[in-house]
Amino acid sequence: MMFKGSFRIAQAALALAMLAAGCAHAAPEPLYCLRSGLDNCRLAFDRTKQGRVAYIGGSITASPGWRDLVCDLLKKRFPETAFDFINAGVGGTNSTYGAFRPQDDAF
Repeated sequence: MMFKGSFRIAQAALALAMLAAGCAHAAPEPLYCLRSGLDNCRLAFDRTKQGRVAYIGGSITASPGWRDLVCDLLKKRFPETAFDFINAGVGGTNSTYGAFRPQDDAF
């Protein structure tokens, strides 16, 4: 008969052995690559005086609110830049639906 304490010790030993053998799962690779952050946007806005910002999301994105605030902030921060703001918010949808839309709705 194995006691709870012995079982936990066995589990810990097995986990350490798997880790040492390289069998334990490492952290997954990220699903995105943050290139140079927002600095690329700043440089493009300053150099070309043009910018396209697409908002893809659900009802919160489609409705007035944070999207309008960000548009106003960008226009104030880069007054010489002509922006093309794309509101591709669709109420009642989720991120899965949004993940398939950038090519058609933003680019």
